[in-house]
Amino acid sequence: MRNSLLAAPLFATALMLAGTSTAAAETTANAIGGPEQITVSVNSDEKYWVGLVQVDGHHQDFVLGPGGEGIVGPSYVIKNVRPGSHHVVITVGINGGFGDTMLDRNVEVTKADAPPTGSAGR
Repeated sequence: MRNSLLAAPLFATALMLAGTSTAAAETTANAIGGPEQITVSVNSDEKYWVGLVQVDGHHQDFVLGPGGEGIVGPSYVIKNVRPGSHHVVITVGINGGFGDTMLDRNVEVTKADAPPTGSAGR
């Protein structure tokens, strides 16, 4: 009985605080395959965030973010990727917190067009 008497005011206070909070900022990640490349990006309403990328289980040597030393920006093109299906994972840490997986899926990379051939130059 005593616990229920204490829980009711705490629950009501939590509801009041939740009702007065502002909307949560949105963060999304994307990866798009192209001709021998993968474009990865993060879009966030947060001021401070970093994105780490893995392709086929290998950590990439760049950091996505809104700016700062060592940050390539909110998007990056990974070039010279072999054609086929590749598993891309993007983990985003917001405001110094632990990262959350924002994207975990396969993307298709196509073969780059071969240079034009023919007899036009003869």
